[in-house]
Amino acid sequence: MRTLTSNAQVKIATRLGNDPICIVSIAWNGVNYIDYADREYANIPGRILEMGNIDDVRNLSGTSSSAQIGITLGDPDGAIKSLLNQYDVQKAPVKIYQSFADLARADAFIIFEGAITTPISWS
Repeated sequence: MRTLTSNAQVKIATRLGNDPICIVSIAWNGVNYIDYADREYANIPGRILEMGNIDDVRNLSGTSSSAQIGITLGDPDGAIKSLLNQYDVQKAPVKIYQSFADLARADAFIIFEGAITTPISWS
């Protein structure tokens, strides 16, 4: 169950004029999260180039599920490559949030939570 702030609830209830922002938060070192957005937002760099749909599979009893999503991040300054060289990012925690341009970062809500798995590529 997601807990949304009242600001987020009001924004979601607005039928027209919403401009959602996706935020990917990755703990490259397993502890400290670094945020990337699909455009500049609240001091978060716009590094998300592509984000697939969340594929979610649940068993018939509803007691477990498996989900995945593909994400492509831009790395114009080599910061991500440096992190990949420094840490073993396999199984690094990842959270995906959604927010809106006129809301604070604290109003963002989680839409996915998981871990990095292979294949991982950099070019």
